[in-house]
Amino acid sequence: MSGSALENVIGRTGARFAEVRALAVVTDFGDPLAEYAAATTAVGLYPVLDRALIEVAGADRTSWLHNLVTNDIRRLLPGDGSYTFAVSVKGRILMDFNVLARQESFWLDTDRRQVAAALAHFERYTITENVQVRDLSADYARLLLVGPKATALAEQLHAPHAAALSELGSTAVMLAGRSALLFRHDLAGLPGLELCVPAGAAVEAWLALMEIGQPVGLRPIGRIAVRTLQIESGIPVWGEEIDGDVLPAETLQLRRAVSFNKGCFVGYEVIERMRSRHSLPRKLVGLRLARLPAEGSTPVPLQVAGKTVGRLMSFCHSPAVGSPVGLGYLATTYTGPGMVVAAATDPPIDAEVVPLPFHSRAC
Repeated sequence: MSGSALENVIGRTGARFAEVRALAVVTDFGDPLAEYAAATTAVGLYPVLDRALIEVAGADRTSWLHNLVTNDIRRLLPGDGSYTFAVSVKGRILMDFNVLARQESFWLDTDRRQVAAALAHFERYTITENVQVRDLSADYARLLLVGPKATALAEQLHAPHAAALSELGSTAVMLAGRSALLFRHDLAGLPGLELCVPAGAAVEAWLALMEIGQPVGLRPIGRIAVRTLQIESGIPVWGEEIDGDVLPAETLQLRRAVSFNKGCFVGYEVIERMRSRHSLPRKLVGLRLARLPAEGSTPVPLQVAGKTVGRLMSFCHSPAVGSPVGLGYLATTYTGPGMVVAAATDPPIDAEVVPLPFHSRAC
């Protein structure tokens, strides 16, 4: 969505947008608690402006991509999808993707901040293979319906079967007179249907969804509400809980992101060795905080008796828990439920280890 398209949406819906990060424009509709309530009890409409689309096409696309990521790409049929990592030869995460299998290509859904690195990484591993990789981000607007009533809107999109899609499964729908790709995307730990519509149809698509969602209580929601839901659900995301210093096993996402039956891939030996030896120096944990740290302070060192044993990566006030909570990494020795560590702020903040997710919602 271009700046002018955003302004048009603002004028016609009363929504207020603000640039709160240097690398991604995200939304602020002014009432995160009301937006959170809409997403957890009805349905929220979230403009997905911090995600990008990379297309991988060509006759060798399947075998080539299969060898570069941690999940099993060869098993995907058109309309299927999976979550995966690309890792370094040392097993550390370089980037993560949702892979959407299309008829003649794969679409890789990823954080916008990863695009340049992803394109460079793919070019490095393209030698004689017949593959073409290009950034499609500017070609599509992304709109996410999130909440328990999101799938009820599938019938309004003339796609009642969309309610039965598996995670990251996709189908074609019509929206505002244009063909759009709809895929199941439980991005915030709640049922989610994301639509990729041609960029030129962004305003019309937004208004159409606002109209069809009105009977079930649809409301625009912004980044604060979405991040709160992700933290409550224990979902790590790039740039918050996942970065180039993290190993796949530490994120607790091995089951959905890594296939140990697909054969070798870049970084496989390190990941398999950690799994087979049950060797995990640190892992992602939930933390109940005595109070919220200052905004913009993450990562915050986590300490025991003055010794740094981890880092707090993100935090929010959780309406579901009724207190401040956060996600962080701790040395495995200190990850038992009830363990208390200290966030090294001034003054320090007590942080109690609690099981993830903080709050479980059926998807």
